[in-house]
Amino acid sequence: KNQSPNRNKIGTTEQALLTNHKPEPHVRRLPFESATLATQLVIYCTSVVSFSGWLSSFPACHWNAERHRIG
Repeated sequence: KNQSPNRNKIGTTEQALLTNHKPEPHVRRLPFESATLATQLVIYCTSVVSFSGWLSSFPACHWNAERHRIG
């Protein structure tokens, strides 16, 4: 007798989950969108890091060249 209410609860929970997952195209699209966003973020971060690295190294090289020219 105690198991039948539990079975009912499980059944309704499964039904609720199934009803919530009805808009499947939207659910399927999300991982792809987040992956694309992550890729764009990685590309952006890499380009920013390389650009800032180039900016910080360029004056040092320029300064070294000027110093050698003076000496």
